[in-house]
Amino acid sequence: MDTTILRKTGNPQALNSFFRENGLETADDDNPAGAVTAAWKLNDAGSGQLIGAVVLVRRNNEYIINDIAVDPLYRNNKYGMKLLKKAIAEVNRLAGKRIYLVAKVPPFFATAGFREWADKEALQLFSCIDCPQYKKTCHPKVMRLDLKE
Repeated sequence: MDTTILRKTGNPQALNSFFRENGLETADDDNPAGAVTAAWKLNDAGSGQLIGAVVLVRRNNEYIINDIAVDPLYRNNKYGMKLLKKAIAEVNRLAGKRIYLVAKVPPFFATAGFREWADKEALQLFSCIDCPQYKKTCHPKVMRLDLKE
């Protein structure tokens, strides 16, 4: 039985500390409200604790899942997939053709139909190339999901 509450949030920057606590490289100025298409937070219905979140942005006319994370104590309960499906449904609703992301766990995203995308132009959608960790300690996997028209 799913005991979570998934809600859209108008304050995506408030999620940045949650993303950092869960291993994502997110700066305080990431996900400004004007750049975000939509953001959702997933809370435990009993305690109200934030257990997951996803942020969808649009950059260079492409939809991007900028951040997605689930608290480690709540992983393996399909909450990540619940968040991912919500973002995919939003892009479908907006008549988007594809979604990009940088994956820390590529097999998870592959189960939803994302595939690795080695296009240099796709990498330009992210700040990876300018990062001092790029291709040293960080080897990003850009992935793309093509949506049905």
